[in-house]
Order: sequence, then structure tokens, then C-alpha cells
Amino acid sequence: MTFRERGPDWIRDPGLRAAATLFAAGLAGLVGVGLAWAGVAGKLSVPMQLPFVVSGGIGGVALTGAAWGMLAIHLERRAAAYERAALETVVRDAAEFAERLRSRPGPTEGRSRPARLSRRRQPKP
Repeated sequence: MTFRERGPDWIRDPGLRAAATLFAAGLAGLVGVGLAWAGVAGKLSVPMQLPFVVSGGIGGVALTGAAWGMLAIHLERRAAAYERAALETVVRDAAEFAERLRSRPGPTEGRSRPARLSRRRQPKP
């Protein structure tokens, strides 16, 4: 038995694993921004600050934005899939119910049909 099979629910579900990975990547981007800020704060010369800004700052912001953007898209698609599955269940249940109603014998089957009464008013004598 593998760790995925006996582990917690978020390890067994690939959608939750993807969400956890994207969230962790977003946090890693924020750590990169924090490290860039710490590196820039320690230098007085702008040319010495530039490598921290380029590598940590821009890279961290890009990683954070991309990861959290993909996380938002992933969660929306997952919610849409759950909604589609629920709608399919409702439609299937309604179709089964309609089929049962159609196959059920009607109230007039097996009996002769009663004569229709006229709804016209009879003329007064």
C-alpha cells in the first residue's frame, strides 16, 4: 500500500494536491520577495541592490502572481465540475422518474372509456 492510498484525504485527491502545490508556490514567491527586500535593505548602493530586486523581487512577484492565478482558475474549474455532476444527477433522477411514470399503467387502462358529457348548454323550452 502506497502513502497516497493510506494518507490523508488531500494526498489521495489529485485536485487537492494541485491546490496545495499552487498555494505553496505562491508562498515561495512571497518568501522570494521577502528575501529580496532583506537583501536590498542591507545595501546602501543602488547598483548593489539591483541584483536582489531583479532576482528576488521580480521573480517572487511573478511566481506569486502566476501560482495564485492558476490556483484561482483551478478552484473555479473544480467548483464547476462539482456543479455539473450535481446537475447531471438531478437530470438523471428526473429522467428515471419520468420513465417510471410512463411505464406505470394509467387509470383507464383495462377499462372502457366513459362517454364524454357535453358541455353545451341545453336550450330552454
